[in-house]
Amino acid sequence: MADSRQINIYKISLGKGRAVLVIFLALLSFVYYESILYQRLLAQLNFSKARIAFAKARYISQDLIVKKSLLYQDGLKLLKSSLRLDSADSRFNFEFAEIINEAKDDPELWGSLGINNLVSPEEAGLGPWELARIRYGEAILKEPTNAIYHQRLGSLYDKIGQTRKAEEEFAQAVMLDPQNISLRLYLSQYFLSRGKQDDFFKHISRAIAIDKAANLTTSWEMQNFLKRLGQEDLIKQ
Repeated sequence: MADSRQINIYKISLGKGRAVLVIFLALLSFVYYESILYQRLLAQLNFSKARIAFAKARYISQDLIVKKSLLYQDGLKLLKSSLRLDSADSRFNFEFAEIINEAKDDPELWGSLGINNLVSPEEAGLGPWELARIRYGEAILKEPTNAIYHQRLGSLYDKIGQTRKAEEEFAQAVMLDPQNISLRLYLSQYFLSRGKQDDFFKHISRAIAIDKAANLTTSWEMQNFLKRLGQEDLIKQ
């Protein structure tokens, strides 16, 4: 009888231990997911602050280059923090690439950013084109169906003379978002400037069709766009 009572006590103790363990694991999971949520919210907050800093910097004249540079640096530090807190959000890398793309055309600004202190050790020492390419690539890796990411990477490839890669990215962008009128107009200008008439007409015709479907006629904005290209005859088509 004593042995039976001991066995029952053991079973009860074991059951209580399992219940405590289950509760502990549930609490641990709750704390973990709450911390992940907090990190993501903080990353979003830092991202919003970074964009505000960049917007302010753009409105500051070159005469105040130190103030302009400090705002860009503050924004990039916030972006770096966002990436550390939530590396899965594609927008953070995309914004980083856009700012590099923006600053690289201003040698004084680019030189004052101290970019090597804001990127990974592997990226330190790389030129702005390569840095931007890497960051666009990271954004696409995390969100491969974003047409704008492909367009922007294609635009970068175009600027460094890698036409084949540029047009591959443009084709991918169109495949992902064929109804994007801004993308169609961009590609119309791109192919027209290179004398590729067939590609130009393919994209401008599609853009006009999208515009008419939305406005029931050719919009004033589209007419002005065609006039700027010297293609006003297309309005009548």
